[in-house]
Amino acid sequence: MANDHANVFVSYSHKDGRFLEALEDQLKLLKNKGYVEWWSDVQLVPGDDWRLVIDDKLENADIVILLVSIHFLSSDFCWDIELKQAIERHNKGTARVIPVFVRSCKWQKTPIEGLHGIPEGGKPVQKWTDKHEAWTSVADGIEKAVDEWRMLKVGNKENA
Repeated sequence: MANDHANVFVSYSHKDGRFLEALEDQLKLLKNKGYVEWWSDVQLVPGDDWRLVIDDKLENADIVILLVSIHFLSSDFCWDIELKQAIERHNKGTARVIPVFVRSCKWQKTPIEGLHGIPEGGKPVQKWTDKHEAWTSVADGIEKAVDEWRMLKVGNKENA
């Protein structure tokens, strides 16, 4: 079946670039299985109208991953543009938003408050003694969401 991968958009603050790199390693495993194609703004190329590309990638994402930190929450672009659009799509059921807690921050009483985040237990990756264990928990959560997306997609094709 063509295009049976989930399109994943990663929203993050550039100050959290090291966490993006670690996440990309986890997504690479899912990409190798043919489960996901991921995108973040590091894939922009010179000459791109970055705002149009980001809007298009976000609008066409099946899953939106938010790397949650104080840097993310205090970024005007992440907060006003990416988070707002992601939550709107999540509420409409056209995308799934997954908060990945990477640094301690006050995310309660924000638009992501009601979303189940990862790593399990909401403990930020930065606080884990074993970072590999934290990223394994993140990978498990994302894979579970992708598996559910794949099941829904197959079910929708069969009912069409």
